[in-house]
Amino acid sequence: MNGLYKTSQSLQKRLLAVGFEVVSFGDNYKVDLDRQTIFPYGHIVPTGSLLRGSVTDFSYTISGMDTVDFNKDKVSNFFNNDNMQDVLNDIHNRLSQLVQYYQRSNKEAGITSIEVDTPLDAFTHRYDNLLTGWALDITLTVPTGGSIC
Repeated sequence: MNGLYKTSQSLQKRLLAVGFEVVSFGDNYKVDLDRQTIFPYGHIVPTGSLLRGSVTDFSYTISGMDTVDFNKDKVSNFFNNDNMQDVLNDIHNRLSQLVQYYQRSNKEAGITSIEVDTPLDAFTHRYDNLLTGWALDITLTVPTGGSIC
């Protein structure tokens, strides 16, 4: 039974493929917040597992984030003087590509698909680096590899 390895490594591979520069794994306190980190940044947190006979579900929360840049000149009242909307749009597109990959190509290494409706939750100015992005809950299903007989 290596489903955790299989699903977490698949997520890492796909996050890098959609353009995240760095992907980490573990509790949120392990997010690398150094100013030298290359963004956009993806972080994978395992949140649970469900044994269902011949298959196992592995659930994760994936956070995609980038730094918000500020401009000294105020552009407009709507955009303020930062690129927060650009960051939210970019990270949303990257995570959308990740979800679409698993919805279309769900046979990679025996991984089966996720639910069709996958909500993304926005966050703004998280952590000390004023990171903005989206969090996504995703569940990947893999064969258990054993028989229940």
